[in-house]
Amino acid sequence: MLFSAGVVLVFILTQGLVDYFIWGYPFAEFIGYFTYNSNEGTAYIPNNNYFMYILVLMGTFLLPLGLLAGAGFFAGFKKYVVIFVPVFLFILFHSLYPSKQERFIMPVLPFFFLLGVVGYHEFFKKEGWKKLWNVSYKIFWVINIPLLLLASFTYTKKSRVEAMYYVYESGDVPQKVILDATGDEEIAMPPKFYSGHWLFGTLEETHETHHLEMYPTYRYDYILFFGDGDLDERIEKYKKMYPKMELAKKCEPSLIDQFLKWLNPRNSNEYIEVWKTNETPA
Repeated sequence: MLFSAGVVLVFILTQGLVDYFIWGYPFAEFIGYFTYNSNEGTAYIPNNNYFMYILVLMGTFLLPLGLLAGAGFFAGFKKYVVIFVPVFLFILFHSLYPSKQERFIMPVLPFFFLLGVVGYHEFFKKEGWKKLWNVSYKIFWVINIPLLLLASFTYTKKSRVEAMYYVYESGDVPQKVILDATGDEEIAMPPKFYSGHWLFGTLEETHETHHLEMYPTYRYDYILFFGDGDLDERIEKYKKMYPKMELAKKCEPSLIDQFLKWLNPRNSNEYIEVWKTNETPA
């Protein structure tokens, strides 16, 4: 109770008082975040799978260990009701909430597995159940150790990072960068941090906005082509304005990027080509 009271007090001071001075009313950022995900977040994963989060929690520990942990989680609900109820309500709320993103459920992952382990060993005491748990645990580590090594030596969103890091290595100070996604990929905001420059602007070209009309008062230094769909045709269109443009770097997605794309096609892990314009628009 004291711990909960402390959390509420700090939340009121940081999100209530601070937001009141910045935005004119308390909890402005929390309300804005909640409203955005309620109205716009459904574009990511529509709320048509009410078992998604419980499957994500069990799937995190792979099969069959995840299934056993799920069974233990529900088996011990009466004895460990003080922990079970808030965790279950958290899962239930997000299962009914319109927007679904895997990260939303991660805060209860440790509690889910804690209850799963304790509940399983307390309510599945026969020797056969114990052997199944031990085998499942071994399978978990045999699969996860190689995955841990792979994840330790690679990173996600590699193509975006390398595109910006090229700008850093070149020593250029870009004024404007064109982001072209008129092929088969969507535009992803480039991580400017890795370029060493925060102030350059971007012009987004998509199927909806594509017009190839550059503002004459701006100097466009780079063109980032997202995806390889119709790439040659897209490049030729820009060469009519930038006849001296040249390929600077090809940025491939990492192995993990490709794997995440295979798991969830909504992940934007794209091939990117960086082209230097070498002049102002014709």
